[in-house]
Amino acid sequence: MMKKVLLATTAILAVSGVSASAADLPMKAARPMVDVAPSWAGSFIGAHLGVGRMDASTAVQSSTSSNIFSSGCSYGASCSSAATGVVGGVEIGHDWQKGSFVYGVAADWTWTDLDKTRSGSTSSSNNASGYSLKHQVDWLASFRGRMGLAVQDTLVYVTGGLALGRVGADYRATWASNPPSVYSDMKKTRVGWVAGGGIEHRFDRKWSFKAEALYYDLGSFNTSSVCNSSAGCDATYTSNHHFSVIVGRVGVNYRF
Repeated sequence: MMKKVLLATTAILAVSGVSASAADLPMKAARPMVDVAPSWAGSFIGAHLGVGRMDASTAVQSSTSSNIFSSGCSYGASCSSAATGVVGGVEIGHDWQKGSFVYGVAADWTWTDLDKTRSGSTSSSNNASGYSLKHQVDWLASFRGRMGLAVQDTLVYVTGGLALGRVGADYRATWASNPPSVYSDMKKTRVGWVAGGGIEHRFDRKWSFKAEALYYDLGSFNTSSVCNSSAGCDATYTSNHHFSVIVGRVGVNYRF
């Protein structure tokens, strides 16, 4: 009986000692949960939709004849147009990332419905009765660099580069008894520059939403036209044109 009591006592003391030793051991700290932001590095493709505003002007600057209308949208004066319309298109690009600094390249193509026709009365030495002027931008494209700072899922950036645009100007005088006399009738693909900025937010590992504003300047250029001889205006006229567009748009990008 004494042996059983001694054995039981010894077992209890041994278990107590092991428990005490275990309690004295330092607890290993649990790893904190870390919210890892997604990387912006990689390629993307997307689509955008927005609103654009065209500002355009045309002026007849020189002539081989003095026989030209002299008031309204007249010789030597700049005849301007402004129009607002819908824009939409597609884009592709690639980003690199170093820390929170993100930089990359992007190319896009944008269709527009920007056009404006204006008309008015005028007068000249050979009885022109009015004029009509139509400006239009059919599409825009750009090849841009961009750079910005990423804060978790959000990127704020600036962008700029080369711009292309298909523009047109149809400028003519109307006459009481003769066909219209053309002072400019052209469509050209122009090269210029574009700059702007925006913000992009990742709402998924693959998908992001962005909003940006861009300014396109397609520069100034001259065209030459021969006035309609049947209107009693057998002369060559040089016209100067300028086109610029401001675009505000939103879009969705898929990253891969």
